[in-house]
Amino acid sequence: MKKAIIIFCMVIIAGCYSKKPKSTTLTGKIMPPISLLGFDSTTVFHTDSIKTGKPTLLFYFAASCPFCRAETRMLISDKQPLSDFNIVMVCVSKFSEFKKFYSKFDLQNHRSIQAGVDANDSFKNYFATTQVPYLVIYDKNKKLKCIYLGKTSPATIKKAVST
Repeated sequence: MKKAIIIFCMVIIAGCYSKKPKSTTLTGKIMPPISLLGFDSTTVFHTDSIKTGKPTLLFYFAASCPFCRAETRMLISDKQPLSDFNIVMVCVSKFSEFKKFYSKFDLQNHRSIQAGVDANDSFKNYFATTQVPYLVIYDKNKKLKCIYLGKTSPATIKKAVST
């Protein structure tokens, strides 16, 4: 029984470290319109307002997910590995949990990051997912390049737009 639990845990942990992009029929499609409720609960950010010219990362996350928190730490590190990206953090959690997450990671001080709650489940419905972390990478023309499931390094994300 003990071995079964250890093997199960190893499978779960291994599954959270994505190496290959997820196969999708959405590759090459233009970014969908997604509206996010901002930290102040009155501002709404629309993905339609993202300008072309820079690649974009849509990061679907849950505030309570440890892998999502680790991914966030990488995205906001002092080295700013993805400073040449538009980063949009799409939260699936309750608004109260999102506010704690937003404050904990001091996201208001990261100008290249937009974050909010997907109150209408637009992201979840368009990408047909409930998994987090879920990273969607768009090229500078807002066309989908690839999707990664699980914790993904900034180097992998950057490489995705260069191929």
